[in-house]
Amino acid sequence: MAIENFSEYTVVNPGEITITSTKVDIANIDVGDVGYVYKDKTAGHFDGDFEFLFEQYQNSATTNGLAGFFVLANSVGTRFQLLAESTLSVWFYDEAGDLRVMLYEVDSGTPYNDGPTTADSIDTLYYYEFERDETVGTYGTIYLRQYTDSGRTNLLNSLSVTLHSSKKDFRYIYPFQNDGQWPSNFYTAYVQNLDLQETPPSSSSSSSSCSSSSNSSSFSSSSSCSCSSSSSFSSSSSCSCSSSSSFSSSSSCSCSSSSCSSSSSFSSSCSSSCSSSSSFSSCSSCSSSCSSSSSCSSSYSSSSSFSSSSSCSSSCSLDSTKSYSKGKYLNLPTDGADATNPFTCIEYPDVATDNNIYVQQCARNTLDPYGVFVWKDKHTNDEDIIISICKLKASIAPSSSTIYLQIFNRTSGNWETLDSDEVTAANTEFTLNGVQSINLGNYYDVNFWVIHRIYQKAELP
Repeated sequence: MAIENFSEYTVVNPGEITITSTKVDIANIDVGDVGYVYKDKTAGHFDGDFEFLFEQYQNSATTNGLAGFFVLANSVGTRFQLLAESTLSVWFYDEAGDLRVMLYEVDSGTPYNDGPTTADSIDTLYYYEFERDETVGTYGTIYLRQYTDSGRTNLLNSLSVTLHSSKKDFRYIYPFQNDGQWPSNFYTAYVQNLDLQETPPSSSSSSSSCSSSSNSSSFSSSSSCSCSSSSSFSSSSSCSCSSSSSFSSSSSCSCSSSSCSSSSSFSSSCSSSCSSSSSFSSCSSCSSSCSSSSSCSSSYSSSSSFSSSSSCSSSCSLDSTKSYSKGKYLNLPTDGADATNPFTCIEYPDVATDNNIYVQQCARNTLDPYGVFVWKDKHTNDEDIIISICKLKASIAPSSSTIYLQIFNRTSGNWETLDSDEVTAANTEFTLNGVQSINLGNYYDVNFWVIHRIYQKAELP
């Protein structure tokens, strides 16, 4: 049994959400925004009986706010996006300056609840137990117990809901899920010390599995270029992950401009014809003829595909549901075609997991200033909400040259911006988030492929 490490969770809308290893802080988030924190525990992980512990504090700055601080689900999204799903959750809101707590089951879109509690104090830390007992009732019963002390001996409130229709297993856990529907209402609170009270699995290295939160539809790059052939690859780079269609993934990545930790196949991008007039010296591992002219635009993104049963293989095995490419251009492409350079056999597994191995793309400010990554993912239908979560670094500061996350509209033939960053400093990690939930037929082709890209223009401020 151990406290969950929230640093391993995926954060959507990090502008109002801050996490540490044990705490999720929500600062004045608009209830109508897309925002949540979650982890993929793999299909069917939460089965049978269980009991979880967590602590929650609601701030008096909350104004008509509503949020879930404990949610189990089988899809990724806000409460509004998952209205038709089956979930178990605990919801908190304020009423006339008091805290209200409700326990919920949603059974294929039909809600059942107990609560709310009455006259709980705002600006107070409460301690909770969430339990499911499948021996009580036909399909089980869930319980929420609210305590005023960390030892959980002083019981303040107790809620319960008898479950409906079937016994259900769950895949995703959310320490925080925003409502996503009622804009101009705001929520400030934190949740901490989530203990699933599970027996830890036996340890295994990343080279032997691509499980849990690994997603083969992720995409990353580093802020270095022209890597030498001695660039090291960790053992996990041999993973070949397969995916099924669902919502977007949760992998994260980081990259360092001072090291060359990815592929060694980019020396050609720093040719002797590079202009020396633009200074991008942070691209420190370029060859000497390009050390002052290369822009290494780094990007990570996950598309709307999940790996629910990833496996590893020492052989090269490309996934037929993915097509990733990259390139640099004088003019930004306007169509949805692949970029110039397809990912190699090595590069696909490099971006399949969060393992500090990256794929990179350089661009030059006068010759080919647009550094572009294109990724295409095939789904099994054209109804999945398309969510992209992108963690990036770039050697040219987005505050100097904006970085864009876009999706291709097949009906109009245009690229549409989902998110962008124009404030972050160079070599500093930031996140772009994209959600496409309406007019989905404009973005899927007849074979259910979806196209995203990230790009930055290499230019001086």
